[in-house]
Amino acid sequence: MKKIIITFIISAFIATAYTQDVSDCWVTIVKDRGVAVDTTKKSLQFTHTKEFKGEEIPITIHASFRILEGRFHGRLDSLVLKYNQNTHHIPLENKGIGILGPLEIKLHHFIRLDDFNFDGYLDIGVLNATRSFVYEVFLYNPEKGRFFYYSNLSLFGLVANQETRTIHASVNEGVFNWSNATFKWDNGNLLMIKYESQRLDQEQQLFFRERGRLENGEWIIETDVEKADF
Repeated sequence: MKKIIITFIISAFIATAYTQDVSDCWVTIVKDRGVAVDTTKKSLQFTHTKEFKGEEIPITIHASFRILEGRFHGRLDSLVLKYNQNTHHIPLENKGIGILGPLEIKLHHFIRLDDFNFDGYLDIGVLNATRSFVYEVFLYNPEKGRFFYYSNLSLFGLVANQETRTIHASVNEGVFNWSNATFKWDNGNLLMIKYESQRLDQEQQLFFRERGRLENGEWIIETDVEKADF
């Protein structure tokens, strides 16, 4: 099988840190939004309820922040949630999940509940602002009754299509350069089955496009070139 290197696998990108100025006004605002702030320990705590298949899932988000040279640096530390009659603690400290300045006011936006591997159980996506806004995904293992981190799902534009039982990812690098791909689960592994990409060669003023699909274990690849009509 021909090996395909796909441009939007998150490990190919360098994380960029985001910061925001902090003031007493900021602390007042997040407190008014229901976020518990400990300015001594530099910590935040926020509890929110999200729905998954008609069930209300309470989630407590723990985050920490520090001020360096008058600027705000935030990090998600852990999640605590109740699911399947158990309380689950998911540590995040070693994942480097940063939070973008103004969004700590709405920390619940960082959490996404979905069934990413189509086994009927709840999985969790945590938005990482320091890794180009991909979701760090934790899959639930019903046999062990725990959530496990699955790095291969750290994809741009992550979408889980429950009807086709496929995973979609996409990335845009400007107006003319883009990629997208479709994956399926194969014996517990994420397998790419289709992709499409376009890039613009500005010097030659040409669009280069490539499409590939996996059929019977072999890649069928089509390419074409088109003159850029600017």
